[in-house]
Parts: sequence; structure tokens; C-alpha cells
Amino acid sequence: MGESTESRKVGTRALGWGAAILGLLFGRYTGVNLLIPLVGAAITFYALKKFAPSHKSAWFPAISVQTGHAIWFIVGLAILGQLNANALDPIFLLLGSLWLFLRPGALAVIVLSTLQLLALVYNVYVFAGTAFGTATNGALSVHIAFRALAVGFMVFAWVRSRRSTPVAVSSP
Repeated sequence: MGESTESRKVGTRALGWGAAILGLLFGRYTGVNLLIPLVGAAITFYALKKFAPSHKSAWFPAISVQTGHAIWFIVGLAILGQLNANALDPIFLLLGSLWLFLRPGALAVIVLSTLQLLALVYNVYVFAGTAFGTATNGALSVHIAFRALAVGFMVFAWVRSRRSTPVAVSSP
């Protein structure tokens, strides 16, 4: 039994190092495009850990990723001085984060994942038409990553919450 636990620790450690290396390479490629949403997500996660009820902790990563993505949109729109249809995306992301916080569940996951996947398909389509190494390609890489992470974290949180929900059993 000790060997199994030890080999699991080694596998987890190797997976962690692999993820760290991939993250550093991705960050190197995308630059500041990754920094803003990552910091926004980290601050959101910290605030949730500090102030939100712990029974909602499974939802913190999904909420944080979507909020960090929204912060990046807001900062970008403010820097560019553009208030256009792109402003709908951060509004959607913030409302989705609020929905996940207030009423997490299957409906929120289905609706928000569907919207994220539609935007993801569009981002991949535009990404395919951009040259590797350009600022646009790097920014789209971050959009794609954050949308995929949001869907993954929402599904993971929903599955986890279903497993931890006690089932009422009536006695005869």
C-alpha cells in the first residue's frame, strides 16, 4: 500500500512539473495577454477563498477563470477606448460568474458551457487564420485557453458537487 501511495506522489509531482513547464512556455509565447487574466483569476480565487462560503469551493476555479477573462476584456477595452459589441463578452462572463456563485448547478453549467463553446469555436476559427507569433495569435491563444478552462472547471465542479450531495433515503 505504501508503494502505491509513493508512486502516486511521484506521478502527481511529475504531472505538476509538466504543467508548470507548459504554463511557462505558454506564458512566454502569449506575454502580457496571459498576465492580466491570470492575475484577475488569482485575485478572484483569493477573494472567494477568503470571503465566500466553503461549501461552494468546488466552483471557485470556474468563477475565477471567467472573472479573470472578463477583467482582461475590460482592461483591453479601456486601453483601446472602445465600447462596442466586444463589451458583451465581459458582461456575459461576469453575469455567468455571478450565476455560478449564487445558483451553481446543471442549468448554469449547460447554458454557460454552451455559450463558452460557441465563442471557443469562433476563437479557434479566427486563430486558424492568424500567423503564428503575432500579437493576435497570442491573444487568441489565451482566449481559447480560458474558454476551455472555464468549461472544464464548470463540468468538474458540477460532477464534484453531484458526488458530494447527500441523497435522501426514506426508511420503510
